[in-house]
Amino acid sequence: MNYSEYLYNLHRYGIKFGLENTYLLMKILDNPHNAFSSIHIAGTNGKGSTAAILSSILKASGYRVGLYTSPHLVNFTERIKVNGVPISESSVEKLTGYLKSQISSLKSDITPTYFEFTTALAFRYFADEDVDIAVIECGMGGRLDSTNVITPSVCIITNIDYDHQFFLGYSIKEIAFEKAGIIKEGIPVITSVSHQDAIDVLTDACINKRSRLYLYGKDFYSSIERADINGIYFNYKGIKPYRNLYLPLLGEYQATNASLAIAAAEILIEQGYSISEDEIKRGLSETVWEGRLHIIGRDPTVILDGAHNPSAARLLKDVLVKTFLSGGKRLIIILGIMNDKDIEGIISTLAPDADMVIVTRPGSDHNCSNYMGYAYERSADPYDLMRAVKRYNQKVVVSETVSSALSVALKSAEVDDIICVTGSLYTVGEVLEFKNAMRKVLSG
Repeated sequence: MNYSEYLYNLHRYGIKFGLENTYLLMKILDNPHNAFSSIHIAGTNGKGSTAAILSSILKASGYRVGLYTSPHLVNFTERIKVNGVPISESSVEKLTGYLKSQISSLKSDITPTYFEFTTALAFRYFADEDVDIAVIECGMGGRLDSTNVITPSVCIITNIDYDHQFFLGYSIKEIAFEKAGIIKEGIPVITSVSHQDAIDVLTDACINKRSRLYLYGKDFYSSIERADINGIYFNYKGIKPYRNLYLPLLGEYQATNASLAIAAAEILIEQGYSISEDEIKRGLSETVWEGRLHIIGRDPTVILDGAHNPSAARLLKDVLVKTFLSGGKRLIIILGIMNDKDIEGIISTLAPDADMVIVTRPGSDHNCSNYMGYAYERSADPYDLMRAVKRYNQKVVVSETVSSALSVALKSAEVDDIICVTGSLYTVGEVLEFKNAMRKVLSG
């Protein structure tokens, strides 16, 4: 059994909240989480973008930087990077084999979940690679997330909204309580939460932990100069002002995520890190984050965005309307959503403005790495999606695979039209996989 098969089989243990397994895995691996400094990031949306921006700033500043994010788009190795370079397949194979053997040698019946195992693997790799600092994204929640064994230099909590309610709670206060679980004694906390209930929860947590809370819009903020299809141009004011900043990510909301990263860099400077204004600017301008308002084609424009909850869908809609849908351009949406998401909330936000909606199911294409795997098991039936879309838009068709949905969209679109693939990072990942495969065929 190769590592891909082994890791996939760990999905059968589902999602288990708690840190007991992770602490045991850390002990097995000689506590690698204590071998490097870290930044811990929780939140509903924007965690990955903030992590990518901050890691790029730190890399531009000359540090050896680990980055742990999830999920991946095409290949598992995307989850674990050092200075922007994914872990090699051979390193994953070696570390997986070692950790498997160590678990097997234990007398206890430890059965780690997929995320527990991969978190342990990432931390061991960062320790082996002697990173100076690692930027760690929570998988879900925070308090009982397996990444929460680290004691970071800075905690970041992005926006808090409704997602994963079955696990995290059905109110903003409950969800915020879980996110606030990453706050450690005396460790600075940076946040962009705007809901007053979430602010209250984080404020109380910081008081209890004697941690300084930095709130976006109060202690630091940004102002947009302009935004276009090349990215955003903005100014920042925190401990000091930074002007004429450029970030090659689409969407004005990314200025908030970038501000979280800059604020974290400012706190690190106060802690003794060497990070100059030029390095912050260069790190921002060199940020790469695929699958989030990611343009992969022109004439027609093809945009990938992994919006998987209503708040992310609203942000996506805002960018589409402001940046792309002018001059009579048509919008074709390809939609594949996981069954445990707020399907109605996503569809009611995106479907009404579309000239055509193509619903599909990731994991259905036998040429794709997701074929009949975890994505397929979790994804909503496209005929159920079609019925939901019809409550808002009658122009909907079913396409059995993501690649066939893209083909239908490309055949239906005029050169000035917009095709947006969204609803899940699994759906987005399959389009990227299909695109990469076609590039190899054409170049070969």
